[in-house]
Amino acid sequence: MTTTPWEPGRSVSIRYGRYDTTRWVFTGNVIADTPTELAIHLPTGAPTVTSTAADGTPIAELPRERLSEPRVPAMTSWYGESAIFVFPVAVPWSVWMFFEPDGRLHRWKINLERPHTRWTDASGNAFVDTSDRTLDVIVYADRTWELKDEREFAEVKTGVPGYFTPELAERIRGHAAESAALAVRGEGVFDGRYTDVVRDPSWAMPVLPETWREPHANWP
Repeated sequence: MTTTPWEPGRSVSIRYGRYDTTRWVFTGNVIADTPTELAIHLPTGAPTVTSTAADGTPIAELPRERLSEPRVPAMTSWYGESAIFVFPVAVPWSVWMFFEPDGRLHRWKINLERPHTRWTDASGNAFVDTSDRTLDVIVYADRTWELKDEREFAEVKTGVPGYFTPELAERIRGHAAESAALAVRGEGVFDGRYTDVVRDPSWAMPVLPETWREPHANWP
């Protein structure tokens, strides 16, 4: 099926979910939408949604026996400097680019996740849906790298229903190694693209439509 490309500046909501429920949402504006990748700019102050357990415990601090508890959403905003999220087509990760205050690239974060799906609601609001797989690869500007959240991935969430079977966990580790190798070689999004992006001043701040609460199906 052919998808009509989203125009630069279009507002997009990026949803991360599990158990059919959206838990995290980031909003941004399209930079580029090509046959190989979708790039989205997140400006400082863009609306976001975060989640905690009902008692306020951050999700990353929950023990494995509490992982299935309901989440409570909170309306927040993107903090710090602006960022760029890149979603390669049919690839089990996205690449998040973070910058210094003067605009220099500080690091990439390879966010291991399900290959993204995209959809629009009846009003034409654009969405990207995926599910986080906890393990990340942090790649610095000199292309050295390290794993992030490995204890949470291996000791808390692997083997828990709805999260990662041992077989899936092994594949995710393979994706980490594969994506890190791309970064070291300077291939794909790691070739320097988007490092000099200047936000178009005519773009409006992205919006968070009410339909962000629609059931989330792209997990685990």
